[in-house]
Amino acid sequence: MSRAKDIWEDFAVNDAYYGVATFDKFRRPNLDSAAKEDFFQSGREHVAQIWNEIESAFRVKMRPRRALDYGCGVGRILIALAEKCETVVGVDIAAGMLAETRRNCADRKIENVCLQSAGDFLAADPETFDLVHSFIVLQHIDPQIGDEIIEQMVKRLEPGGIGMLHVTYFDPSPAFKKLRFRVYRDVPFVHTSLNVIRGKREPLMPMYEYDLNRIYQILQANGCGSTFARFTDHGWLGMMIFFQKDLMEMTKTM
Repeated sequence: MSRAKDIWEDFAVNDAYYGVATFDKFRRPNLDSAAKEDFFQSGREHVAQIWNEIESAFRVKMRPRRALDYGCGVGRILIALAEKCETVVGVDIAAGMLAETRRNCADRKIENVCLQSAGDFLAADPETFDLVHSFIVLQHIDPQIGDEIIEQMVKRLEPGGIGMLHVTYFDPSPAFKKLRFRVYRDVPFVHTSLNVIRGKREPLMPMYEYDLNRIYQILQANGCGSTFARFTDHGWLGMMIFFQKDLMEMTKTM
């Protein structure tokens, strides 16, 4: 995990907002007040959309008491969730990202947010949530670790609680480009050496494919009997998976 942590700490220091949403207007030299407002508005729009989808599909009125945003970055979605939830826990691998989230929350006088490192989240006592959420985050995490994160999130979801996870499952690039990317991603120092030759220093943003069968196995094993999904395409093909934990899970644990 240290290599992954180094990558995201680098983004946190040098281009934090672009590391969250890879549009040129969010790069540090372009990040004026208008661009920053667009950045956080995109988080509000995301939350509004998933709220409507959840309430329509599961026929619930969303009033989360304790929510989790895994991979909160600089608070783009976390802040929007804080406007709708009693408490939101934001988790990120990079201390620099969490520090920027604190500043963004303080600027907006948001006080119902708690922040944790990724390591603390996996090691913590099993605190529970009635909403768990992760968007355009797991795609950057090796599935050997990501599957464990998903399992922890689902296990900590309360009976009747709602979850939304976004994962990528297919890279549509030609075979040569796929191979080149995997060499850059998986072979130490190849990409950093190329950066030196090219006079660049931006780290490679890793991407991974997830096994959807494994994710649905985790959901079923943890009593999430109601699910729906929709496709995404951010260059890699993905899915936003929505799920609700069965209320009967409460009786099993009593």
